[in-house]
Amino acid sequence: MKLLIGSLIIIVGLQAVALRGWAQDTPTFRISAGWSHPPPAEIFQAAEARLAGGPFDPLAESLLRAADTFTRALFRLPDAKLDRSSTYRGPDGDCMIASWKFGAAANILLLNDTPYQSIFSLRLRGTRQIPADGLISFLQESIAFKVLPLNLNPTEFSIDAGPVSSSVLYFAGSTTLRSPYELVRDIQIQGSTDGTDWYISMVLPKVYAKSYYPEPLLIPERFPALSELLASWSFDHIWSEVGTTGESPLAHMWAKERNSMLIAELVRRGLSVQQFVDLLVSKDVPNLHTRLGEVWTGFANAHAEGLYARYGTAALHRYAEIGPKAAEPAEGYFIGDCSAEFDALAKATLKEQIYWVGPIRYISRCSNSAQDLHMLEALTVPERASEPWKFAVGQMRRRLQSGRY
Repeated sequence: MKLLIGSLIIIVGLQAVALRGWAQDTPTFRISAGWSHPPPAEIFQAAEARLAGGPFDPLAESLLRAADTFTRALFRLPDAKLDRSSTYRGPDGDCMIASWKFGAAANILLLNDTPYQSIFSLRLRGTRQIPADGLISFLQESIAFKVLPLNLNPTEFSIDAGPVSSSVLYFAGSTTLRSPYELVRDIQIQGSTDGTDWYISMVLPKVYAKSYYPEPLLIPERFPALSELLASWSFDHIWSEVGTTGESPLAHMWAKERNSMLIAELVRRGLSVQQFVDLLVSKDVPNLHTRLGEVWTGFANAHAEGLYARYGTAALHRYAEIGPKAAEPAEGYFIGDCSAEFDALAKATLKEQIYWVGPIRYISRCSNSAQDLHMLEALTVPERASEPWKFAVGQMRRRLQSGRY
């Protein structure tokens, strides 16, 4: 079966098992033996219990206002009234629970707002039989799929369940291919009825809230925000925080966002060459290439790209001492915009014959000088760099001959 970008793969439990054949590029129904995740009713009840037992931190007031605006953009609930809210510190960081009441039947929408996900739970009061071919229409009554921030075409959710009398008891699904990584943009949605009420849960990655929330996303400290905490932390405290993620898988996945913010503050306060090298290779570094990206982003956010380039020689020498496992970040070091500092670093690196591919690609990308072309042509490169070298020389020749710089 081919999958459309943004298509919804849905597993549906039916009262009848008679199913028709499926057209190409449409979701496939199958009878599910049970839940692979907690049922929506359990998700709702857990959030409701946490909401009932927790206080609300006043520092989360701006977050609550943002969440309210975000929620009203996602759901078709014009009469929804924000009811209660509470905050708590969980494995993912600073989290908030909020509830809205809507409709004459006292329906409830709950939001478990974490630094990395927005987890919505609805309880729709009243017995209601939903035919399989009416599931999407049922969902669209509450969820605004077609407009921002979701921007999903309703046809991507089309379902044909065979006989109209086949009523949906539960369903689960997620979008696919919205991102190469499931937790970046893909949406999870599931629902079930207990014969009296309907429960629906929807999990959204935080990317969908980007235009609504006040602080940088994907950082565990939110009330107070990390930017406020940094103002009171010492250099040593900030240094100690780089590379620490705790036990949360999501915090580990999004560690770059926090680490880059910490590193930017260290740069603003003054970072020595040795400290810079330690950040790249020694300070709680699970992956050299990932840490390079964090350091570069931190320097860029601190508007210190020139300093990053000037510290490059010491970094590349340390990478050379480490050996082959440092080759990828070393060659990727030349990722900045074209500048005099990077020009000098690239040429010095080629002169020392420490690394080849990174500086060759940088010069071919940034230089419009015939002298630099002659310098590249005169190089004797190792076999591993021969193809990038040929491509770079050809690229520069064509650019200089065309006069299109």
